[in-house]
Order: sequence, then C-alpha cells, then structure tokens
Amino acid sequence: MKDMAAYVSWARLVAASGMIGVLYSNRVPDDAHAVIAHLRANAAALGIDEARIAVWGCSGNAPMAMALLEGMRCAVLCYPFIGLGNGPEIQQAAAMFHFAAPAMTLEQLPAIPMLVARAGRDEMPGLNALIDRFVPAAVARGLPLTLVNHPTGPHSFDLLEDSATTRAEIGRASCRER
Repeated sequence: MKDMAAYVSWARLVAASGMIGVLYSNRVPDDAHAVIAHLRANAAALGIDEARIAVWGCSGNAPMAMALLEGMRCAVLCYPFIGLGNGPEIQQAAAMFHFAAPAMTLEQLPAIPMLVARAGRDEMPGLNALIDRFVPAAVARGLPLTLVNHPTGPHSFDLLEDSATTRAEIGRASCRER
C-alpha cells in the first residue's frame, strides 16, 4: 500500500507542511514497531526531532497505529476501526479486510493528544458505532481527544471527496500545534 498514490500524496503533503512523512510496507505488526525503533535510533541522522514523532492511521490501519502511541507526540486517526478492548467488531473487520489488530484496551493508551476524524456517512458496517462508543469513554478517562465529524463525508472522505468541508477537516488534522 505504501506505493499507492493516496499514501504518496499524503507524505508529500506532510513534507510540504515542513514535516517528515514515512511510508513503509507492513507485513506483520512487528514491522511497524521496527520502523519506529529505526526512526528513533537514527533520528539525528535522518533530521527528525525525536520528541515530535506522531502517527497517522486511517480505517483498518488505526488499530496498529494505536499500538504505536507510546512516546508519540500526537495521533491522527481518520475513520478508524477503533474499539474498546478490541471487541468482536474489530476482530471481525480485521478478518474481513486483512488488517492487523493488536489487542489494546483504553487503559493502555497513553495520554497524548489524539484527533479522531469521523465520516458521518461511513459505509463500513458498525464503524461509526465503534467511534461513538470510544470517544466518550476516552474523554471520561481524561484522554486529550478532539473529534472531527464530517457529517456528510463517506469513508475515506479525504481521498474521495474534494469539498470545502473535506479540506477544512484535513487541515484540522495537523499535529503541528498539538
């Protein structure tokens, strides 16, 4: 997936905003942890401020992104398959769409700023119900969370819908000031 035009475009957008975007191939969950370890171990040589590493995960990549949050500056999770304790909905979606879903509980999440982007017209069965349960539970736990709700946006609205609302929501997803 790292060679898909959408992902390459995101990395270019990140770079144009003065940040560094890293795309990688992920065969198993340990690959993502290896990428983060490599970035941290080589931060100075790569021109990376280790204190400002963030993660962006969308859709089925969100469970893996959540497993990487320890030590991150912030996180952006767009239309994420995000659950409480990786319940059956997450496991069922992971099996259907072939994504890694490391077991995470709300208590395991570090208190870093998170932005969750919700697509009001998401077509993925049960996805918005997961977000709608996660957000109040995260707020009740005291996690610094911002919810962005694109009321008319479909799943992958940032890729599929070129509108003023979409552009505004993408702009709000920047971790620059978080």
